[in-house]
Parts: sequence; C-alpha cells; structure tokens
Amino acid sequence: MVVHKNGSGDGLALWTDVNNQNDLVTLWTSIATRYKNEPTIMGYDLVNEPCPVRLDSETTQQAYDKWGNLASRIATGIRSVDSNHILFVEPVSCVFNQSGNKEYSVPSRIFVYRGCI
Repeated sequence: MVVHKNGSGDGLALWTDVNNQNDLVTLWTSIATRYKNEPTIMGYDLVNEPCPVRLDSETTQQAYDKWGNLASRIATGIRSVDSNHILFVEPVSCVFNQSGNKEYSVPSRIFVYRGCI
C-alpha cells in the first residue's frame, strides 16, 4: 500500500485527494483483518474529530457529506472482514476552507454502530 502523505501535516489532503481516502479505507480494512478475532479490541474509531475541507465551489453541507461518504466506505471495508467489533463514527466537528482556516465548529457527539451503516 502506498501512503500519500500530506506535506503540511494538517490533514486537509484527506478531504481533497481521493488517493488518500482510498488508502484510509485500505488501511482500516487491513487493521480489521488483523484484529477481527481479537477479544481485547472493543471497536474502531474511524477518524478522530473529522473536519472536512469545503472547496470554494461547495456548500457546507457538501463538506459534511464528504465525511458521511468516507465513513460509509470505511465501514463497508471493515464489515467486509470483521463483524465482531463496534464502529465509533464521530460526527463532523468543524469545517475548514481551502486555505485551511476553520469556518465552522459544531458540538462534539459520537455515534456508535454495532451493525453496518
């Protein structure tokens, strides 16, 4: 697996580069494959405090939808190999613009899925 690094280290490239998203799905599927029968693992937190990037051509809702779509892809990858563990899916906690400036923050909540999403 090739990992596409974000040179700035701020995590924005996850939301703007489909290769990074694909790699994250592959990574989670590999982790789930490794730990699918491990009883000491309670579950998987897909992304901690996801903050998608809103491109200039997008609405805030479209930025939110990026996380929903990516979370669904990750969950599908995990569930293809592991139905034993809980998936912790955190909601969008903020939205950044293309320049990396925080535009919007939302209260933090966490959603827990035992089955498929």
